[in-house]
Amino acid sequence: MARSPRTTRSVGALLAEHAAAFDVEARVAHDPIELPRRFADAPRDAEVVGLVAAALAYGRVSLFKPKLEAFTAGLGKRPARTLRAASPKKLLALAAPLDYRLTRPADAAAVLFAIARALDEWGSLEAAFAAHDEEPEPEDTVAALGGLVAWLRETALAAPKLIGGAISSRRVKHLLPDPFGGPCKRLHLWLRWMVRPPGPGSVDLGLWSHPSPARLLMPLDTHIARVAERIGLTERKTFTLPVAREITAALRRLDPDDPVRFDFALCHLGASGLCPARPVEEACSGCSFRPICRHWA
Repeated sequence: MARSPRTTRSVGALLAEHAAAFDVEARVAHDPIELPRRFADAPRDAEVVGLVAAALAYGRVSLFKPKLEAFTAGLGKRPARTLRAASPKKLLALAAPLDYRLTRPADAAAVLFAIARALDEWGSLEAAFAAHDEEPEPEDTVAALGGLVAWLRETALAAPKLIGGAISSRRVKHLLPDPFGGPCKRLHLWLRWMVRPPGPGSVDLGLWSHPSPARLLMPLDTHIARVAERIGLTERKTFTLPVAREITAALRRLDPDDPVRFDFALCHLGASGLCPARPVEEACSGCSFRPICRHWA
């Protein structure tokens, strides 16, 4: 059943109130966006660090973030320049800290090789994305991101054997997931970091002039899927591409120009435990969303 205009406005007001009260800076320290934010004055460096940070951002932040810290330190002050100048052997050395769960240094080095080749080809990852954005202003960024990912995957899997010789197609595809195959949270997160403007309540960098923030897709994960279903942004409890589009469409009705501006606050509402997986009176009694939460309704 569709929500009434009054209820929809209530959702928008509560989301805006929650986002305004959210302690953004305190949560940034527990989020991979902290790494590209260090290069906010150098767009080409921030987009490179951001893509690698987003690609490895699976599992617990406390486990993968130290890996990213060590990797970023190895890149020095000019990460994009370092990658473009690196030999395959050097790329493997740079990727050594990224040995994490499903990812092996050879796989990460192959992705670094692809990023470096994209920089050689287009000059920036922003330009590489724009080159794959062939349709005039489509509703969202899925097709363009899919084209860029396909190019990066193909280039990574063709990396020289000096990188290690044990490059796994499955592991490379895990780092660079197919935007058509699921919600592809990590790569849409990277786009959000690069595209959405900074400002009060925003952790994003706004370094790219293309695409428009209006076309961004919600970076959907289990936390956002849970919260979104409870407050009526979707009636489905799964996290798939159609659900990501449905949630984004609901948010676009609240803010046509910037539909994913509530993403960071919504994600951490779930990840921090403020919206627990199993609603209980003790945890939920003071929640501002309780009047519109489907569980309590």
